[in-house]
Amino acid sequence: MNKNYIYAGLLAFLTLSSKSILIYNEEILITACFLSFIAFSYHTMSKSVTESLDERSQAIRDELQSYLIKKEEMIQELIGQYKETGKLSQLIAAIEDFSVQNINNFRNEAEAAIKSVSVREANSALNSLVNYQNSMKTDAQLAVASGFAKSFISNYRAPKKNSKKK
Repeated sequence: MNKNYIYAGLLAFLTLSSKSILIYNEEILITACFLSFIAFSYHTMSKSVTESLDERSQAIRDELQSYLIKKEEMIQELIGQYKETGKLSQLIAAIEDFSVQNINNFRNEAEAAIKSVSVREANSALNSLVNYQNSMKTDAQLAVASGFAKSFISNYRAPKKNSKKK
C-alpha cells in the first residue's frame, strides 16, 4: 500500500515535470528535500520514536496513577479527620453540658453553704445580743436594786437621824 502511494507520487511528479506544470525553483527543491527528509526519518526512526513516546506515555500514566492513589488516600484521611472533628464536637458538647451541670450544682451548694453560714452567724449574733441584753438587764436590775437599797437605806436612816435631832 505504501509502495502504491510512492509510485503514484513519483508518476504525478514526473507528469507535472514533463508538462512544465511543475517548475523547479528553490522553494520546490527545499519542499522536496523536506518531504524526503520526513519520509526517510519516518521509515528509519519511527520505531525508536514510537518506543520513546510509549515509554514517556507509560511514565505519565504511572505518575498520574500514583497521583490519583495519593489523592484518594488524602481524601480518605480528610474524611477520617472530618469524622473525628464530628466526634470532638460531640465530646465538647458533652463536656459543656457536664460543666454547666457541675457549675449549677456548685452554685447551689455554695448558695446553701452561704445561707447556712449566714444563718449560723446571724443566730450567733442574735444569741450574743440576747446574752448581752440579759446581762444588761441583770446589771440594770442590780443597779436599780442597789440604788433602791441605797435610797431606802438612806431614807430609812435619814428619818432616824432627823428624829434624833429633834
